[in-house]
Amino acid sequence: MKFNDIIGRLPSGFHDAELISFEVNCLRREARIALNIWIGDLNSEIEAERECMRPALLTLSGVRYCVMEPPDPRYFDLDQGSITIDMGPADSSSGRPVIALPGPTSSSGFSIWIFLQQRNAFIDLWALDASLEWKA
Repeated sequence: MKFNDIIGRLPSGFHDAELISFEVNCLRREARIALNIWIGDLNSEIEAERECMRPALLTLSGVRYCVMEPPDPRYFDLDQGSITIDMGPADSSSGRPVIALPGPTSSSGFSIWIFLQQRNAFIDLWALDASLEWKA
């Protein structure tokens, strides 16, 4: 599955998701991103329904690169608790530059960015495939 297919199935994509863990396995060329994804209904009068989060695991396979920016020192605080993120495709419409890979690459892959709000920093990845598994 492609990343854009997953975003299209979520009410607000990965906007305001909470990052639980981020793991890259270099040997398997895989990134596993545990999240709480906002799936709330903005039209609901019940706050719990508006702010509903659901745990999920996003797995990216065929990872060719993962670039992590260091946190902005003005934002860096290890005791901040959860990290709120936004995530999207790194294409011409995102405003986030796509990092060019050296040598030949598959045209079937995709680039994504993850913005870490409490760190004011980005993670950029390129992968061949994506899957989303709902937890609990």
